[in-house]
Amino acid sequence: MNADEARRPTLRNAKIVREIRDAAAELAAASKLDVRNLAFCEKVDSYGWYREFPRSQFKPKQKVLLYAEVENFTAVRVADESYETELQGSYQIFDSASNLVDERELPLDLEQCRNYRRDYFLTYTIYLPDEISSGNYRLELTIEDKKGSAAHQEPTARRGAKEEKVSKSPSSASSYKGRKLGTGTIEFTVK
Repeated sequence: MNADEARRPTLRNAKIVREIRDAAAELAAASKLDVRNLAFCEKVDSYGWYREFPRSQFKPKQKVLLYAEVENFTAVRVADESYETELQGSYQIFDSASNLVDERELPLDLEQCRNYRRDYFLTYTIYLPDEISSGNYRLELTIEDKKGSAAHQEPTARRGAKEEKVSKSPSSASSYKGRKLGTGTIEFTVK
């Protein structure tokens, strides 16, 4: 801490917050994905700004938007002023007896951003199966962080003049067979 920071707590606090944020980003890159706030929506505008269906009750073949927020994703620096994130989604639908009813792979989500992202959301257009019976169901969404798989994972310091590799053991990332994954679940009814 320099003399100016010592005299001005707001400068000191801002520096500490930046350092905590940098450390949290490094820890997040080595953690499993956190998939949150799954919602069946009529409309999605942006992160945290969406309109859910009044009830999670649908019909066969119905089109719905599946919204999910993702944390602990990996953003890889691809140019001096660009970060890239690559997430692959898939889902499975199970009936009330836990029988698999349907499964689909979702489109790859590849994003480039000038700054290191602090928020990330996905919106998928899905159609309920044609032959789904009336009853209660559970949709399990799985997201894979393609940039965060064990083979690609090399967290680096994000700020400052030097880019330094962060040392970590190969087993420090939560993964399945070298893949960085996260899951979320949402229930619904078909009438």
